[in-house]
Amino acid sequence: MDRRHFLQCSGAALALTALPIKTWATSARPERFIWITLRGGWDGLAVVAPLADPEYLKARPGLSKQLKQAKPVPLERGFVLHPALQFAAERFAARQACAHLAVATDYRQRSHFDGQAVLESGTVHARHGWLNTLAQALDAPAEAVGPRKPLLAQGPHPVAHQIHNRLASPTEQRLALLREWYRDEPRLSGLLQQAQALPEQQPGKMSAQARSLAEAMAQEQGPVLAALELSGWDSHANQHGQLNRALKQLDEVVAALVTGLGPRWQHSQIWIGSEFGRTVAENGTRGTDHGTGGLALQLSGAGGLPSLSGDWPGLAPSQRYQGRDLQPTQPLHPLLQRQLSRHFGQSLPALI
Repeated sequence: MDRRHFLQCSGAALALTALPIKTWATSARPERFIWITLRGGWDGLAVVAPLADPEYLKARPGLSKQLKQAKPVPLERGFVLHPALQFAAERFAARQACAHLAVATDYRQRSHFDGQAVLESGTVHARHGWLNTLAQALDAPAEAVGPRKPLLAQGPHPVAHQIHNRLASPTEQRLALLREWYRDEPRLSGLLQQAQALPEQQPGKMSAQARSLAEAMAQEQGPVLAALELSGWDSHANQHGQLNRALKQLDEVVAALVTGLGPRWQHSQIWIGSEFGRTVAENGTRGTDHGTGGLALQLSGAGGLPSLSGDWPGLAPSQRYQGRDLQPTQPLHPLLQRQLSRHFGQSLPALI
């Protein structure tokens, strides 16, 4: 079975054939910043896992066993890094990567659509994204890469948009709609789960596009800011295999960005985040459900980063948000604003 063919037949894929249009402004500043949106709610508790915590093992008996057997990379304080992130592990060893723990936006519900809107703009109904705000504050050229111009990049400041010239991955909203349609049809529901677990076609396509973008950003007059997106992070069933494949693709994309930036990498940062985290406990299908507190990864060519950042709230049921989710201790957008002010060497306005 081919995942893309299955989902296309279900009405969940979108053919996009427009060519990229570049409208960069000019900028001589050396710094670069890239944001990667992971659509679907990635499981930060599996990516940077508190594997030494008995509460974690109790809440995730199956998933924690699979993670242990995969030989994750030790970090500190009992946390480990998922072994699929091999390039990222090298960045952690070089102090060029930091895991910001228990991060969340202000959103506290569990809708992908609303959660992504808040991630990108600060509210459910806004039409002005924080990357556009940042580009305006810096008066810097920016570019977004994706099947459509994301809300993140929309606003009064011009932001170039590069469109995937291929079948786009189905959006999480469409997948959620298909799951709702097939809820009372066990056979169709099972086929959808199998299709979601299959690998994407042309796995190197996104990393090649990422490298092309990074090479453009490495130019003196190239984009200063950029945004990418990857789908496929909604891991309700058979999470171990699905997450392993998604993380390998993410790792390839990050490696392509760093390679493409070349010497410019020492002046660059890459941030990775999602609309929300996942539940602390695994569900009955060896997956996790929509949660609250999550994870943001920061990579910096300048180095000097701690492996972990943020107050850890604990995983006991009494310490969880609503008794089920990781309790957030770090608001994402103010964290980004502080870190980017340091990176660009100027006081930046609030992003949302």
